[in-house]
Amino acid sequence: KTPNFPQKSPKNTHTNMVKDNTDVEMTSKIKKSADICQDTEDDRMLDIEDDEAGLRRLKPRGAGLSVCKLGNVFLFNWGKKVVFSVGPDWSYAIGIYVVSMAVMIPFICWLRYKDAPQYQIVAAFVLHVLHLLAYTLCISGNPGIPIKRIQQARLEQPSLEDLRKTGRTYCQHCLITTEKSDTFHCPDCDVCVENLDHHCPFMTKCVGGGNLCWFYSFLLLTLVCMFYISCISSLHVRKRH
Repeated sequence: KTPNFPQKSPKNTHTNMVKDNTDVEMTSKIKKSADICQDTEDDRMLDIEDDEAGLRRLKPRGAGLSVCKLGNVFLFNWGKKVVFSVGPDWSYAIGIYVVSMAVMIPFICWLRYKDAPQYQIVAAFVLHVLHLLAYTLCISGNPGIPIKRIQQARLEQPSLEDLRKTGRTYCQHCLITTEKSDTFHCPDCDVCVENLDHHCPFMTKCVGGGNLCWFYSFLLLTLVCMFYISCISSLHVRKRH
């Protein structure tokens, strides 16, 4: 009789497969794309692309407009320039526009009904336009996301040992060294922002070095509009009595 030797079952087969898959995923993440928000000839043939850096790229065929996602922020680019951005709290912007128009438009109509001087109506309209313009520029601009630094860091993949020797802090999410003390990772936007002031949901995203001036302009114009409405309203009420 032929002896029946017990067949040895392969040990840790599932573990090895999982390990191999993990290694492949890590290798694909290490090989980062050199063009995060830059147009290439190959990109023009694609409508949707998931690059190896984990960025979602949406690009219309034959158009110069491209969209890339860093964290929870969508960046609309024309060529290499960011022309518009949408943060995770974009729904708050709708409320701000509605409240601003619901206050200023009835006030302007009320001035016309009261036969107010023309300069008062024009001043109210100009303040309203400037108020909305400052808010639009604040929510649409790049708050200070270091796109080039993230691109370069994901290509170079600096090691923790080298970073510890230089004494620099390291962001494990964006894979960049925060060389400046005011560069922080925002957990809401899930991306690093230079000159980060705070995350404001009413601005739909972070307030940083890229939109800080427009943020203060929006606050200042809000106070000016409130002061103007109060003064002009009280003036017409006194004339009535």
